[in-house]
Amino acid sequence: MMIGIKFNSLSKQENFGMNNQCFVFDYKFNVELLKSKYIEFKDKMVKLDPEDDMEKMWGIFNPSFNYMDELREKFGFNFYPMLNYTQKGSSIDIHKDDVSECSILVDLNDTEQSPITYVNDDGSFTHYYYKQCLVNGKIDHAVFNLKNDRYTLKLCIDDIPFQKAKEQIIKRINC
Repeated sequence: MMIGIKFNSLSKQENFGMNNQCFVFDYKFNVELLKSKYIEFKDKMVKLDPEDDMEKMWGIFNPSFNYMDELREKFGFNFYPMLNYTQKGSSIDIHKDDVSECSILVDLNDTEQSPITYVNDDGSFTHYYYKQCLVNGKIDHAVFNLKNDRYTLKLCIDDIPFQKAKEQIIKRINC
């Protein structure tokens, strides 16, 4: 059984309170600047999964530019950024993040993004559609069957658990 949930159908209590999978929020990231940085750093990207012979995921770790410092100050996190690319038609298999407690994802696509999908305790799935969100890296999640190439900025937070990070975002950006 699959359960599909879009942000608009979540009650405020589900999104702001009890939900420990994904927190979809509204913040005006400078997407045009991030897209230009993606283009600037594109030749420096490395394969994220050396075992993957399809070469579906590429990224650059810790690209340094002033806007990252602005975001660190705004959100109050000591994150490390990643610019990621995932190929159309591929999937990011169910996994837990190795290091990050949680991450802020920013969709850099002009087209509809495939949702991030979480595995619920009963084995069903919950799908989250987002332009930006905080994801819990310690719970099984995936992105299935990408309809389009996927370009994202991932702000990896290693030292703050999801719930505390969510509370900090609510406080800092006045959700």
